[in-house]
Amino acid sequence: MQKSKLDQFFSIPAAAVLMAVVCNVLWGSAFPFIKLGYRLFAIDSADTASILCFAGLPLSQVFKAFSLSITGRFVLFFPFLPTRFRMWITVWGKAFSTHQGTKAKHQI
Repeated sequence: MQKSKLDQFFSIPAAAVLMAVVCNVLWGSAFPFIKLGYRLFAIDSADTASILCFAGLPLSQVFKAFSLSITGRFVLFFPFLPTRFRMWITVWGKAFSTHQGTKAKHQI
């Protein structure tokens, strides 16, 4: 099987480290620009609603991020839970995902 160019590039350890450093630098450079945006739009650091509006996050997205973080914790600790809890979480998750799927169909 032939590797893609991207797989060949990241198979070189130095290239993978270099790309990780570039991504970290870009991610870290966002913070000063966000603070600059707060100053330009005169957003107070205590005004949470304005900060979320500036970020372009409606409140539903904030709640979705919260639920995803809890879901991530469930995924991490799922193997360590007793069997009856795993069964309950599995059934609840399937019911919730089914509900979300039908909700999405009706919104179209």
